[in-house]
Amino acid sequence: MTLIIRAADANDLAAVVDVGHRTWPVTYGPIAGEEYVAMGLAKWWTEDATIPAIRAGRVTVAELDGEVVGIATVGPYETHLVLWKL
Repeated sequence: MTLIIRAADANDLAAVVDVGHRTWPVTYGPIAGEEYVAMGLAKWWTEDATIPAIRAGRVTVAELDGEVVGIATVGPYETHLVLWKL
């Protein structure tokens, strides 16, 4: 097994979105409910919402044997750099 941590590129767009769709329901469903999960997926885990962060170099992917299995997205908030997605 080979784990690679690298900057995401445009070829990773679908895989990054897929990570959110696989992890959000099991992570947030039990604590926030299905309605919140549906809202989050529709708002933050779409290709349109994700591609600007990839283009800006703010998304990192964890790739295991050629498959994206995790992501991290950072971005500005006021004067701070914030981890928005993990």
